[in-house]
This record gives sequence, C-alpha cells and structure tokens, in this order.
Amino acid sequence: MSSLQPGNTAESLGRIILSTRRAQLFSRFMWGGNMVLIAASYLMLIWPVFMPAGFTNPAVVKVAGSERYRQMTDSLRQELKAWNEGLAQSTLQRDPPPDFMLLDVPWPGLVVEMNYRAVPRSDALSTGESAPNPLRYKYDPQIRVMPSVIGLIIFVTLEIAMALFMAFLFVHKSREQADFESGVLRRFFHDDETPVPLNNPGVERLLANFHTFAVQLNRRRGGRSGIVVKDEYDVQDVLHALLKLHFKDVRAEEQTPSHAGAAARMDFLLPDEQTVIEVKMTRDGLRDGKLGEELIVDVERYRGHPGCRRLICFVYDPEQRVVNPFGLAADLARASGDMSVEVIFSPATSQA
Repeated sequence: MSSLQPGNTAESLGRIILSTRRAQLFSRFMWGGNMVLIAASYLMLIWPVFMPAGFTNPAVVKVAGSERYRQMTDSLRQELKAWNEGLAQSTLQRDPPPDFMLLDVPWPGLVVEMNYRAVPRSDALSTGESAPNPLRYKYDPQIRVMPSVIGLIIFVTLEIAMALFMAFLFVHKSREQADFESGVLRRFFHDDETPVPLNNPGVERLLANFHTFAVQLNRRRGGRSGIVVKDEYDVQDVLHALLKLHFKDVRAEEQTPSHAGAAARMDFLLPDEQTVIEVKMTRDGLRDGKLGEELIVDVERYRGHPGCRRLICFVYDPEQRVVNPFGLAADLARASGDMSVEVIFSPATSQA
C-alpha cells in the first residue's frame, strides 16, 4: 500500500513525536546542566568572597605578594617613618598622615579593596622631658574581598538569558497539540497488539435512531414544554450527551490538521474507536449540493488526522430536504480514498 495510508502516517508521526520528545528531554538536561555548570564555575572563581577578609584570604595573599603592592607599601612605610620622626622632633601637634586605598584584581571576577587609615599607636615617644609625648601613627588596613561588577553583570545576564531561552523553547503545549500527540502515540504503541475494530454498529444505531430520540424529547408529560432540536448546535449538544452514555472517551471540537492554509475543529472524536463523527443538520441553503461540498472538504481535512480511521458523516434531516441521499453518499465514497467514510441520515427514511 501507499506510504500515505493512515496507519503508516500514524507510525511515522509516532516515531517523529517520540524522537522530538527525547530530543527535548535531552535539551532540557543539557541547558539545565549548563546553567548549573556556569553557576558552579562562577562560585569557584569568587570563592574567597565567602572567607574572612584578612591576610589569610587567598585573594588577599595574592595581592599582598604582588610587586605593585610591595612598591606602594614600601614607599608608604618610609613616608610614615619620616612622618613619625618629624613629629617626635616637633613640639607642635600635626594632622595625621593621609589615608590611602589600594584596589587590585587577583584574578578575573574578583576585586580586593584595601583601605589604609592612619591611627595613633598605643606607645608614645620618650623625649626625656615632662611635656606630654607626641603620638606616633601606624596604618590600619580595612580589607574587602568582593566580586567585580563587570563579572557579576556578565554572570547574571548569561543565567537570565539561558533561563528565558529555556522558557521559550520548552513552553507548555496547547491542549489540542497534547491530545493530538496522545492519539498518535496510542495508535503507535497499540496498533499491532490490539487492533481497533473499524465497525461499531452501536454508533450506527444511535445515529440512525437520533430522530426518534429527538421527537420523544419534544413529547413531555403534564403539558410541559418540549425540548426542541432547532439547529445544528442543538444536534451536537444532544448527540454529545448520547455518546457519553456509550463511550468513555468522547472528545468534542478536536483540532484538525491545516487544510488549504486553514485549520478547523471536528465535531466528535472517539479515540479508542479511531472514529470521527461530523454533524450536519439540513436547513434552507444546506441541501444536496452545498451539503456535499462541505462534507467533501471535511473528508480532506480528516484524512490527515492520525486518530481518524473512520469518518461518519451524520446528517440530521428531519424535514427531508435532501433529495438524493444515495448520490451524496456515493460522491463522498469516491472522495474518501483509503479512509473509511460513511454517511448516516436520520430519519433513515430520507434514504428511501
């Protein structure tokens, strides 16, 4: 048979859906793993931030061992020594020596800030006189180890960008798409094990006797107003309730594949039976010709749905508007191709 048969199409689609889901799952793990790896790498880069900011901190040790630090502190120590010696030889009180700050980058992503403040020393100079001894000064370092602003911005931007991309790439599916994929996979896994019968006489009897049921709804006891089936929406509502009595899984308004650039919704899908029911009710302007055209378009739409092996076109014709029901059924049979298409009229006398 041709590769375009519904069974072959469902098998191909099933394999594609499974491959896509495996690829998406792998991508989720990869993207999540990359985000965790980047975060772990950044934390390993700035781990001295979480240690005490003293001369035992590895980042501070690296800065303190640099040539730039030694040159700056050596010159400052000499200036401080001269300052203290000059202060000892003077009887005047002078302002303390100036503070200074050192910023250095021990490695990318990390900054060490050293603020040196001149503070009085606890000991005093001995002058051998009764006058108060002037104070000497020392530098007291205040050290901070912190992430660099540029590195932090790059890390946060990268994590946010990856999170947004994951949210966009793995957005939740619509209900129609999820139902469509579920139907394909159900058929893919169970097609060979539990063949689905293509004939369901219960559906045929239910549809053929629909007019009798509708007439009975209009005959109520006690003079109460009857329930009248006036239009196609009424037919769909009543038929939906009837189908629920006989089938566990009845899906209304299932999405159909796009046809000629437009998508539509089927009236009822019985996924376990792989049967679609399309409902029509005749009226002025919807008779043989127009009715046939609409049903042929529906046949073309449903042909590409993997969950549809059998299409039942249910025509409710209470006023006997269809003149040639046999011709209409024959036209649809010619347009059905490999898909099973049946036309059921109610009342059944319209086919006489």
